[in-house]
Amino acid sequence: MTIRQLKNALQTLNQAKQDYPDADPAVIETQVNALLDAALPYHGISIFAPLAGDEISYLPRNSVQTVQSSIINGPDFLSILKEQANPSYTLLQLSQTSCAVYALADQHLTKLTLKDFPSELTDALGTDLRGGDLNFSTSAGQTQYHGHNDTSHEKAVDQERYYHAIVSYLDDSAEIGDQPIILTGLPNNLAAFRQAAGSQLNLASIEIPRALSEKATANFEQTLLTEIADQEKAQLFATVNKLAQGKTETEIDQVNEALTEKKVTHLIVNLANGDADHPDQWYHDLNQVLQTALQQSCQIIVIRDEGTELATLTAVTRY
Repeated sequence: MTIRQLKNALQTLNQAKQDYPDADPAVIETQVNALLDAALPYHGISIFAPLAGDEISYLPRNSVQTVQSSIINGPDFLSILKEQANPSYTLLQLSQTSCAVYALADQHLTKLTLKDFPSELTDALGTDLRGGDLNFSTSAGQTQYHGHNDTSHEKAVDQERYYHAIVSYLDDSAEIGDQPIILTGLPNNLAAFRQAAGSQLNLASIEIPRALSEKATANFEQTLLTEIADQEKAQLFATVNKLAQGKTETEIDQVNEALTEKKVTHLIVNLANGDADHPDQWYHDLNQVLQTALQQSCQIIVIRDEGTELATLTAVTRY
């Protein structure tokens, strides 16, 4: 429970008692509990510096769907890790002759207006196009053709030049930075853009090979968010299942021993696997495991959805 939530709850309770002195206490309690469970819009990090010792830990935090309160001797690392922030992306909506750029952060999509960005092919190439339509003129008794070329080939050349211009812009853009770029568009356009980008851009492994647009796609933002979330989950489960094929430990005592020997590379906490079956002491011990793993810079993965048969705790070791 945050201080802000506690203050809001107390204010709500006090106001309710003043406004409705004869109200049923159970109704007020329900309202306050609903307030405590409400997700607060915040995004940042939590920093933990113990009074004794010099170990400092910090973790990203984000809004949560439910809020739990607990009193322990130290930070509740499991609850904090459950609140890991959703990754941020840049999203490119590509066609053969146009491109729109969006920022995806905190589960919200925002269309970006970037200065001098070549959103249309003509912005990058001007009128110097090779893939124009076949020109012809006609007069009495004759038809004349000029500028006859393989139009599809020339358009492909223009598309390649255009995509190189987009790559060059994004590569130099301080506003975009190096966060992963998700591509959406027809498969042939995505393949052409990846070839043009090479290793210059941080292209995400997630991509949406469909032609989507704000004007033509109902629930455009939600469609994208759902597709991205589904691919993130699929990739997460593929990663943890592959990790689990190596040497692992699943008992807390063995995990602690592996941490003492600094052999742990990844720690996977599977909250979808019967987390309610463990006693309170187990959670206390798990909290200590998480703290040690953070101090050793182990990669910690928290799974909240079903999709793997892993134990509640799995430590992946080097050997």
